Amino acid sequence: METISIVRVIFLVFFTELILFLISLGVAKANLYLSAFLKILLRS
Repeated sequence: METISIVRVIFLVFFTELILFLISLGVAKANLYLSAFLKILLRS
């Protein structure tokens, strides 16, 4: 019974880390696109 709960906790932690990693990746990409867009706007 205890091994199931340990596995569940490990899975939840891994899942949370994965979601946070994907969110940070998305934010970084969005910032990259935003800065490129602003550079194009300032140039014209």
